[in-house]
Amino acid sequence: MGADNWLQESRLDSRFAPLLQLGSLAILDFSGLILAANQSFCEMLGYAAGDLVGKKVLDVTYPEDRDLGRELMRQAIAGEIRNYSLEKRYLRRDGSHFWAQLSGAILCDPQSGEPQYFASMIQDIDARKKAEFALAEAENRWSFALESAGQGVWDHRVAEGWTFYSETWKAIIGYAENEISDAGDLWQSFVHPDDLPRVMASDKDHLAGRTPYFECEFRMRHKQGHWVWILDRGKVVARAADGRPLRMIGTHTDISARKAADDAIREAGERYRLLADNSTDMIMRVRKSGRRVYVSPACRGLLGWEPEEMLDIPTAGALHPDDVASLTEQWLGGFESDEAMVLTYRMRRKDASYVWVESISRALPVVPGERPERILVVRDIDRRVAAEQKLKDSEARYRLLAEFATDIVFQLDRDLVRRYVSPACREILGYEPEELVGVKAAGAAHPDDAEALLGVLRSLISGEQDRASMSCRMRHRNGHWLWVDAEFRLLRDSQRAMPTGILVSLRDVSKRKEAEDRLEEDNRKLASEAARDGLTGLLNRRSFDEALKREFRRSKRESKPLGLVMLDIDKFKSFNDLYGHPAGDACLRAVRPRSPDCCSAPAIARRAMAARNSPSCCLTPTKRARSKSPSASAWRCRI
Repeated sequence: MGADNWLQESRLDSRFAPLLQLGSLAILDFSGLILAANQSFCEMLGYAAGDLVGKKVLDVTYPEDRDLGRELMRQAIAGEIRNYSLEKRYLRRDGSHFWAQLSGAILCDPQSGEPQYFASMIQDIDARKKAEFALAEAENRWSFALESAGQGVWDHRVAEGWTFYSETWKAIIGYAENEISDAGDLWQSFVHPDDLPRVMASDKDHLAGRTPYFECEFRMRHKQGHWVWILDRGKVVARAADGRPLRMIGTHTDISARKAADDAIREAGERYRLLADNSTDMIMRVRKSGRRVYVSPACRGLLGWEPEEMLDIPTAGALHPDDVASLTEQWLGGFESDEAMVLTYRMRRKDASYVWVESISRALPVVPGERPERILVVRDIDRRVAAEQKLKDSEARYRLLAEFATDIVFQLDRDLVRRYVSPACREILGYEPEELVGVKAAGAAHPDDAEALLGVLRSLISGEQDRASMSCRMRHRNGHWLWVDAEFRLLRDSQRAMPTGILVSLRDVSKRKEAEDRLEEDNRKLASEAARDGLTGLLNRRSFDEALKREFRRSKRESKPLGLVMLDIDKFKSFNDLYGHPAGDACLRAVRPRSPDCCSAPAIARRAMAARNSPSCCLTPTKRARSKSPSASAWRCRI
């Protein structure tokens, strides 16, 4: 059926009239042809009303997501599905793309029951997806802070059945990076048998959504055989639409020292054991006015009050003054709701101190003639809040380190464009950070270094390696070149492990390179001077001995003759004695420039002029013995 005929029929078909009034909706046949699309659907894709009719839905689908559409059509034709929901990207008319939540159902023929059409509705979720990607990138950056604080990080992908264990996580129990695999349940084999049932029960409760977070203390076997006490904190950070957990992230902290201290306190008879007993939750029944009707005995451990005392304390008197207004507003606004209400605030202890608590409340069934009440479960989260505050402080400190470090720190995106540059660029390169942001990184490199730098960056962004380092030259604002040591680290998407950018640190090593170059030049000159005679400039006896050994071995290896021409200045000793050493030195210097030119260039391998009273020597490795005499005679005549 053509699009025009379908539209005509749809106006008469009662199945479609309500559908076309819904939010961004389109009707497709099983080939993916758009038969109808309401105005909201067209506007979301940047089209005028009716312009999408007759187009293939794959034409407005982002290329990388088209296989999702093809698989959906296959399943519908095969009768495997009757409705569907997925996230995918669509192309607007101007070429841009956005993320959308696609939901829909298969429309069937009312008489035969055979599937005929797709009824697809889309919702713009682009902002949410960008926020998710930004969060994943932030997780990647700030995992450094956790590692530096000595906390091992684990990332459990529940659906895939594997778990990432950080280097610190493995080091806590004595293992190297490559000694523990990513098997999802591997960690259980290290847990003490007496602790495992309790740990698994706590983990199961959180995965089922019965607890807001996972926290447990237990023992794990160290590689050397002893037991290490671990504080394990985690939380499900992603769930499927049906509530199934998809991803859970947490940290391991070695608390062996703290446990040892607790044991010592117990052995000494101290009463610090109550700290563990305080984990019992306080239960209250509270009316809309804030009056408490019932308070469980756990209030003694949490707040120091007796239950009877808590019943008489006004609501404002039990809370921190800064929390009263906001808490009252939230309490009154959600009191009538059947949904669980989660509130975080500070409660006043009997000793006038305050403790952070988290309360989860639900409405109790209303009893005729009685006032409505909610039941509250109040939990001590003081340590958790302190840990979160420490993490925030650590995050702030790491940003300050980047802002005030003497090295330049910058971040590149997937296109190798700078997205962040630390203020150290002012001192090292003479630029303001804003001048470097948004510019390709390789543009400031020396032409001789640019190709190598691009090669390193491309190998990182392609995922071939996670870390790299190199030395190269960067252009200063005033035009001169600086030598820098560069350290690179790849940033990955925590969900799909795809490269998202590169973190780079640059250190100015120009002075060091200048010193190295001067040292190399000095060594070269020293080696050259050590190998030559100070009077004649010819290679000295030591150099000649080395050359003779080398040429002799080569001559023997290649079965070629080796000749030696020696020249002694007649009556040089008498000349030297008669006219003195300065005149003898001048004579040697006069002979020296004529000596090498008398032999053909290819024949002269090495020459050596020793001190006075020693002959000049010329090695001729490629000539035969009978040919030495003419060369020697020519040398003598020339001199």
